[in-house]
Amino acid sequence: MEAPVAVGQEYGRLLVSLDGKVIVDEALVALEPVPEGGFFKRLLDMIKLFFIGLFS
Repeated sequence: MEAPVAVGQEYGRLLVSLDGKVIVDEALVALEPVPEGGFFKRLLDMIKLFFIGLFS
């Protein structure tokens, strides 16, 4: 996920099943807003993600 994130925005679904029977089927939604970071925050995040990509 990338910022910005709005409250209530759906990001996926949680599906739990047992023996072929669906037990839980719920939306995964943001509970808190996450604003987009400033220039230096985004730059630092890009550097971190670059190195994580190298070693994963």
